[in-house]
Amino acid sequence: MSGFAGLVYFDGRAPAPDALAPAEARLLRRGPDAGGAWHAGPAALTQRVLFTTPESLAEAGPLASADGACMIVADARLDNRAELCGQLALRDDGQPDAALILAAYQRWGADCAAQLLGDFAFAIWDTARREVLLARDIMGVRPVFYYHSRAFCAFASDVQALRSIPGVPSRLNEAHLADYLTGGVDAAQSFYADLPRVPPAHTVTLSAAGPRLSRYWDLDAARDTRLPNDDEYAAAFRERITASVRARLRSAFPVGSMLSGGLDSTSVVCLARPMLAERGERLHTFSLLFDAARASDEREFMAPAVALGGLEHHTLLVDPASPLTDLERLLDLSGEPFVHMALSLQHQANSAARAAGVRVLLDGNYGDAVVSHGLGRLTELLRAGRLRTAWREFTGMTGGWQPRRTRALAGMAWSMALKPLMPEFMRQGVRGWRRLRQPDRPYWAAGTPINPSFAWRLDSDTALRAHIEARARRFRDTRAENRFSLAKLPAMPELYNRIAADPGIDLRHPYLDRRLIEFCLGLPAEQRLRDGWNRLIQRNAMRGILPEAVRQRRSKSSPIFSIGRALLANDMPRLAELMPAVAISAPYVDLAVTRADYAQLQQAAALGEYTVPRHWNPMLRLSRVLTFSLWLAAAEPAVFDTSPISA
Repeated sequence: MSGFAGLVYFDGRAPAPDALAPAEARLLRRGPDAGGAWHAGPAALTQRVLFTTPESLAEAGPLASADGACMIVADARLDNRAELCGQLALRDDGQPDAALILAAYQRWGADCAAQLLGDFAFAIWDTARREVLLARDIMGVRPVFYYHSRAFCAFASDVQALRSIPGVPSRLNEAHLADYLTGGVDAAQSFYADLPRVPPAHTVTLSAAGPRLSRYWDLDAARDTRLPNDDEYAAAFRERITASVRARLRSAFPVGSMLSGGLDSTSVVCLARPMLAERGERLHTFSLLFDAARASDEREFMAPAVALGGLEHHTLLVDPASPLTDLERLLDLSGEPFVHMALSLQHQANSAARAAGVRVLLDGNYGDAVVSHGLGRLTELLRAGRLRTAWREFTGMTGGWQPRRTRALAGMAWSMALKPLMPEFMRQGVRGWRRLRQPDRPYWAAGTPINPSFAWRLDSDTALRAHIEARARRFRDTRAENRFSLAKLPAMPELYNRIAADPGIDLRHPYLDRRLIEFCLGLPAEQRLRDGWNRLIQRNAMRGILPEAVRQRRSKSSPIFSIGRALLANDMPRLAELMPAVAISAPYVDLAVTRADYAQLQQAAALGEYTVPRHWNPMLRLSRVLTFSLWLAAAEPAVFDTSPISA
């Protein structure tokens, strides 16, 4: 993992010698082990490095091509080094991943990004073309932000580092804020109007002619995975997830993995354990335990995997953690408001991993989105009139009558299978009902904590309205469900990446492997859901690898029970201390809604209703508002800077 920043003047003047010094100071947390700076002519680059892979041990900062024509700064881990070296006629003799990216650029130009597998963000300054190429991996795990004007461009892998570069403006991105307050997260924008992210699976070329955006990989491209039988599907899936886990074990330090007891994290652990054993190493595993809220606890499913041996198992009791735990610290690390009430749990796990000597930490996140639960198959069956089969699949998923589980699955079936079938006239009716219930705001702002006057001011923004409406589930089959779920992901891996940088952890996600994603996107419905078994292909593929108790597990726990309980049972005094901070957000937030949410939580705490689901939405809304308010207070006055930008 690394951090980088750069500045290029289009009029040929040289940057001040210390122009990137504040950015480098901000990036130090992302790369405490080594670093360097470079400047020549109109360009200046800086990079900080965290040692993780064997090749990174020789990395120090900006890297020049052999002919001196190009310079690169990168935050990258490549998973296809051998293939790249073969294509580029290079020997894999331990050069940093950035060197391979630079060689790929000199061979393929901006198209080089399409040849790379792994997590990456990089910037290449091409002295001959007098332009900068920025690129980001397909799921946006590694971030990069940029600014462009007629006079200069600047870029960084941290938005606060970018803001610190002289001449870069700070103005609130009101459309992005509206998206955030109404429940969305846009992976292509930031909370600063002039500082967008490079979108996942895109390159951006910055030159005097202006920024040029180009997509190099498309989530929506037509794909079709057809194999003769279940055994071959299982073997193909197993081959890809195994390759993905193996690629992510490349490390110069001890490797760890999260172990929750779920299908995804346990699959990663059970695949990684023998691979490390072949190298004479033991896998460190980290599990979160919950005593006070047993509905969040999964230790009974962790136990079979631990019992197989070969692990250095670490447990963390995290009952005290609430949405307020380490909130200010996490907000500083993020650099922007975030949507994640349980983020402190991952932060604690990252810190425990580093204390154990681990720098590379795998997880099982995003398997649900990549492999897919297959609930879109219910939609397919209903559209085809196969009601009996749809009912059989649904009842099979419940595993018999279990009131809480059946209610939860019924809610999922409605939102993911029935609601997408709603015709447009019914959707219009729902919008009309929302207008009647809350006539003071646009329909897209109903039920949200956004200030009505702020919402009306943005109602003419057709792009914003279209973006918000696109969040509604309208898929009609399992593949569309798969694409929909994946499209929502990129903001979360990036957030985890930024938080992991604090203790010096490279967090790696085996399920976000391009080869695995492309394979799963083309799967037929029956490989996702059949005979009541969701994620059938993975369950078949992991037979003989996973403990049976996990492979055939139907239930799924959530930390929300513990997080919510901790807030209502223990952290309400802390919430009372923070509530005055929301006043600063009054131009954007409906404080009446926020006060009502707070009152509901106070009542829930007084009644001891610590794990009642109806309190979760008010908790989430209030968490969004509070996080934004604290960020806004820290960002003032720069975030309101509307003065002309000097050249």
